[in-house]
Amino acid sequence: MAGYPLLPLHPGFRGPSGEQGQILLDGIVVRVTLFAGKSDDEADWHIYIRTDNPNVQQTLGPHLRANGVAVDDLDLCRFYCELMVTDRHRNPPFDEFFDSADFTKPFRLSKPGSARPAWDLGLIAGNNQGETQDFSCNSKLFRDGGRAYLQGPFVNDEAHGTLLEIHPLDSIAFAMDATGKTIAGKKGDADWPKRKITWRVAWFGNSSFHRINGESYMKQERTTTWFLELPGEADDSPTFPGHHPPGSILFPSLETKPIELWDGRDNVMYNSRGVESIDEAEFAVDPRDGRSKLKVSATMKVPNTRGGIIVREYVVEFKPPVNA
Repeated sequence: MAGYPLLPLHPGFRGPSGEQGQILLDGIVVRVTLFAGKSDDEADWHIYIRTDNPNVQQTLGPHLRANGVAVDDLDLCRFYCELMVTDRHRNPPFDEFFDSADFTKPFRLSKPGSARPAWDLGLIAGNNQGETQDFSCNSKLFRDGGRAYLQGPFVNDEAHGTLLEIHPLDSIAFAMDATGKTIAGKKGDADWPKRKITWRVAWFGNSSFHRINGESYMKQERTTTWFLELPGEADDSPTFPGHHPPGSILFPSLETKPIELWDGRDNVMYNSRGVESIDEAEFAVDPRDGRSKLKVSATMKVPNTRGGIIVREYVVEFKPPVNA
């Protein structure tokens, strides 16, 4: 049976934790789907991004081709990730169902009339096995035209010849402004917040029901680290580590918000599942470019049949002194 060999990684696209085979890519979210397999044991969410980093075509493409991977620029225009985390497995005679874990917050899902969008969308996919369900319009990531940052093993799905995938997704991160809109730009762009930003980060462990978990890189704990950009005025604050230009004095605040998730099998709320450890968020210097950012990191256990998930929000705000 064809497998999922790791693809050769260019150093400029490696995840900062250095986890085996882990790539970091970002882009505008252009599609969100869920596929329940009819013959294969899977219930896979997919996030598709359109890359706008010229280095993907100019650096990653030639690197892959130099290492024997037959790709062209069209292959490097759009990437997708694949992920299976389940709350419930049902195995009645002559059929099999996998009901989705709570991806409502990680993928910003909604469904009119539903209090549990990820679960209810998962039931739709399960009742239409073998047919990809396009739930793009159910995701605010897509509706906002927002940017998502993805980390996970960079693999080739050999069953389809050459098919580049981030599979499974180790972690997703995206930034939101004060109105809750998913931000499309990057630091320095017009839509980048000047003083306050909220990052939502989710870490995952892929369900061991999926055949990719037979690969060696999945039979171990996996750590994913992020260095996330700060509000624009962080660079103007002499109070902030690493920045000493003239300008108004601003003081950084950092709030961490655990996100509760709903377990559809047991009908209970929970904070995390399958997590070995999660570090306290901190301001730290990114060794890749020497700039101060928000550092967050978590390690997921070797996953069981349900898989693992944890979601956090990090609110960073730069404020003037109280008596200013």
